[in-house]
Amino acid sequence: MATKRVKKRKHVGRKPFFDPNKSVPSSIIKKVEALAAQAMNKRHVALTLGISEETWYKYARSHPELTEAFDRGRAMGVVTIGSVIFNKAKLGEAWAVQKVLKALDPDTWGDNAKIDNVSSDGSMTPKVIRRIIVEAKDLNNDSGD
Repeated sequence: MATKRVKKRKHVGRKPFFDPNKSVPSSIIKKVEALAAQAMNKRHVALTLGISEETWYKYARSHPELTEAFDRGRAMGVVTIGSVIFNKAKLGEAWAVQKVLKALDPDTWGDNAKIDNVSSDGSMTPKVIRRIIVEAKDLNNDSGD
């Protein structure tokens, strides 16, 4: 009986994303940078490229240029958005001014800024307490009395 010759395969499963023995193609590097600049996380970048998140990390371990491209892209996105917000702040848009101040001086303008409620004598009690009584106007009276 004749035996069949079995061909050795290089890998099992679907075709690799790129040849793992070579450097990452520049087209993939550019795509990773562009996707990361759009605030995509690594999972979304991987899925957009047609690979799983697990495969992304497998390739990233053996090809650090993937992670470097992701980090560069993320930084470019932050710079782009930051400059848009900064330009809005220069135009006086309050929400943008707030964002810029929080970024530049978070100790003073941030959400966790320290507010000093202590009076000059060291207590939290004001020196003068005034009682102001305001009487409601009769809304039904059109004469203004």
